[in-house]
Amino acid sequence: MQTGMVAHNIELENNSYHVTYERDEWYVFWRDHKSEYIHKPGENVYVFSSVFAPTDLKKSIYHRWIWYNDDSSQWEIMDDIGYEITGGRDGGYRGYTYKNNVKPGLWSVEVITDEELVLGVIDFEIVIDSTLQPKRVVKRRF
Repeated sequence: MQTGMVAHNIELENNSYHVTYERDEWYVFWRDHKSEYIHKPGENVYVFSSVFAPTDLKKSIYHRWIWYNDDSSQWEIMDDIGYEITGGRDGGYRGYTYKNNVKPGLWSVEVITDEELVLGVIDFEIVIDSTLQPKRVVKRRF
């Protein structure tokens, strides 16, 4: 996986994805997005990923949305949401999924193939609070 992030909005325009997300602090150089996601009830939570694919590859990719249940101390698979990729783009093939029925807490979205090969993982924590506002919100084109 080349890129993976949790986002507040994603729009597809002229074959480009415009991803709106909250940047992390300047000293967190290994990750673009903030891992604490401020969620307002009723809004979607988006996960964007870019996967390198050779030109002859045509495959289904899934985002496996997994939530950590504090009560049972277990990770629970909440959804497998898929999309198809076709290779040949230098920047990797891009796609996204979203959910709006989310619980607060730790989340992990695995980017997987039909054979359940894990291509990458996006970890974040959802904080549900209608009074908080995301800071350092940026819109980036992929």
